[in-house]
Amino acid sequence: LWSGTWASILLVSNPVIQYFAYDQFKAALLRRRQDQQRRIPIVPSSSRASPSFDTLSPVEAFVIGAVAKAIATVATYPIQLAQTVLRLQEKRGPEEEIRDDVANDGDKDTLRCLVRIYQEGGVAGMYQGMNAKLLQTVLTASF
Repeated sequence: LWSGTWASILLVSNPVIQYFAYDQFKAALLRRRQDQQRRIPIVPSSSRASPSFDTLSPVEAFVIGAVAKAIATVATYPIQLAQTVLRLQEKRGPEEEIRDDVANDGDKDTLRCLVRIYQEGGVAGMYQGMNAKLLQTVLTASF
């Protein structure tokens, strides 16, 4: 029942990272746009609307949202992987343990599981299967 609970608590950081990255990218883009406006004053013509210097276009918001979510996913994916491994282990029971050195003792589960995954596969092992997760989360967050 409680297997992977600490991982879930740690994963609260995912939207925090995403929002922080989005906000930083947005602020940088808007600052850059305002700096360019100061250097080269844009005289709006009657045939087109002048660009906004305090809001993002839909395309800019989409791209920045996708990049921010990708950063958050990459940062938290090893924890998501450990959570999945712990939950699978719980479902299969002790006779079919996926990770034989991971015990069910609260917060140590997640850390032990992460260490074991790293020992077995290195950094690549920590990110095994991330392609599908990136596709899912980035597209969902961007729209």
